[in-house]
Amino acid sequence: MRGARALAAALSVLLVASAMPATAVAQPSPSPALITEARKHYETGLQLTRDEAYEAALAEFERAYQLAPNFRILYNIGGIHRQLNDFAGALRALEQYLAEGGTSVPAARRGEVQKDVDVLRKRVGRVRVAVDLEGADVTVDDVPAGKSPLADPLVVNPGRRRIGVAKRDYLPATSVVTIVGGETITVELSPTKLVADATVPPGGPSTGGPSSSPSLRPPSGAETSPSSSTCRSPHLLDGRRHRRRRRASILR
Repeated sequence: MRGARALAAALSVLLVASAMPATAVAQPSPSPALITEARKHYETGLQLTRDEAYEAALAEFERAYQLAPNFRILYNIGGIHRQLNDFAGALRALEQYLAEGGTSVPAARRGEVQKDVDVLRKRVGRVRVAVDLEGADVTVDDVPAGKSPLADPLVVNPGRRRIGVAKRDYLPATSVVTIVGGETITVELSPTKLVADATVPPGGPSTGGPSSSPSLRPPSGAETSPSSSTCRSPHLLDGRRHRRRRRASILR
């Protein structure tokens, strides 16, 4: 609890000193209206940080940065990710803080943040996603992480991670892996191309309706889930016939 209060106090001091109207280096200046809205989220995030409501505070700070980018807010975002044990999120925010802040980051603060970054790099894992398909959506735990091919490995938190790949007209491919800090692994995924259903005429249904695209189905041999509306157990049907014959004999 003392650590949480210390973080809240440290973030509060930084937020007060961060001069909210200033914007990040090389970012277009937001309008006065956006700055006003961003300040409201910023101040709400500050109060939530003092209350140790870190997930809610994180959402507020991220919204403030989205509306009026300011590299100083990235430090606060990174600190809250760290408090939540989201090492990957903290690493991304702090590396971005150093990159965007550039020479505006005081030397003492840069050295402090660089030490945190060095520690975090040892706590995260990295996943190389090998996909034999270009332009596929790559996800980690169902959260978008980029499109294939990925130039760099994905930075992920240690533990069980669900890596997925999906693209239109393909069956999604997923793999669940366990990764530890400092480890780099490779995951190979191959989405299956769906094929046109030959039972649908190119001109549309036989009823003479408007023309439509052929329906798609998995290729022969691919695993699919049977529809509950069309699958009937033969034992269930036999049981129903037996009950009907029994009722008929009672009526006689």
